[in-house]
Amino acid sequence: MGLAYHAVPGRLRPQPFMPVDGPPIGDRWPCTNLADKVYKSNRGGSMSQRHTQCRKPGGSHGFTLIELMVTVAVMVILAAIAAPNMTELINNRRAAGQTEELVASLQLARAEAIRRNARVTVCAGAGVTCSGSSNWGSWTIYGRDRTSATPDADENIRESSVAGAVAVTGPTASIVYKPSGMIDTQRQLQVTKSTTQRCVTILISGVVSVAKGAC
Repeated sequence: MGLAYHAVPGRLRPQPFMPVDGPPIGDRWPCTNLADKVYKSNRGGSMSQRHTQCRKPGGSHGFTLIELMVTVAVMVILAAIAAPNMTELINNRRAAGQTEELVASLQLARAEAIRRNARVTVCAGAGVTCSGSSNWGSWTIYGRDRTSATPDADENIRESSVAGAVAVTGPTASIVYKPSGMIDTQRQLQVTKSTTQRCVTILISGVVSVAKGAC
């Protein structure tokens, strides 16, 4: 295959070779559908030798009904497998979040007892009043501040409540931190979200630990 040249001012311009069975190289084959055109390049050829060919009629241009049904069935199976794991993951995160909030409250109460050099109480209830219930749907932290104008009066330090469908259960008696940061008796509280549980333990030293599972 070769190219013929003829003189033009300043350069030679190649002339396309005319194949026997089609249009010249570089020209487009007569396709009735633009989507059927396939751009090809001769092996070892330059950009000037690119040409187009038409796709053969009858080729597949999409999914068959059977292929689509199989794809949908596979997606349904994968979704059924992933759904329980996703629910468990959400429950774990909610239980962990509520546990972290509860631990933060207990640590705050201990720190305030040491700072104030006074007893600080944590219990189910609101304000400076304990409800005496084992349901810690809401809890309060209160104590005396000896540096205030009323050193013998209890003041509320913080109130918290459970968010969502998470349950917190604990002792009916209040948890009292002494000025040393210690408590008289070890206490436990349990955080439950569906089948996910966390056990929060307050040691006599006042240190808080968390374990997975029921108390």
